[in-house]
Amino acid sequence: MLWEEKLSEIAKDALTPGFKIHDLKVSYHNREAKIMIVLDNLNDPYGSPRVEDCETFARLLKLKLIELDEIEDCPQNYAIEVSSPGAEREVKVPDDLERFKKQPMRVAYNKEGKREERILSYIDIQGEQIYWVTADVKKNRKNKTAMKIKKEDYKISIPDVIKVNLHLDF
Repeated sequence: MLWEEKLSEIAKDALTPGFKIHDLKVSYHNREAKIMIVLDNLNDPYGSPRVEDCETFARLLKLKLIELDEIEDCPQNYAIEVSSPGAEREVKVPDDLERFKKQPMRVAYNKEGKREERILSYIDIQGEQIYWVTADVKKNRKNKTAMKIKKEDYKISIPDVIKVNLHLDF
């Protein structure tokens, strides 16, 4: 088993309840590895862990990484970087849609070969089709002081979705 596969297992093992790994990457420079982990807080509406959560996870992971020393291709030196997915984090489609249903999302998708981008609210998914409606956010209002927006329905197939991120309405 490659050490990166073992690293992934150990990182999952180091998680405390209510957290999951959003992303794990390893980069190399000479004989050193940089382990970059994005930590997801399942109990936060935006999935954002606190700094203390990242520090706790990094300490637990460092203790568990001792197991990797016995694996042949394990780098002797490594740095661990643990971070939050960010306020406008990427939403994994279709897995995270239901979880962030109450949040407006910036949706990039292919429409007839062209990239379109809209701020939408997730409604439902049926098979390969995702149903959306125009989100009630400032960016979607024609007149920035108006309280109403023109609601439009959108049906976008999963293969046409390029990227989805949470949208913060300032």
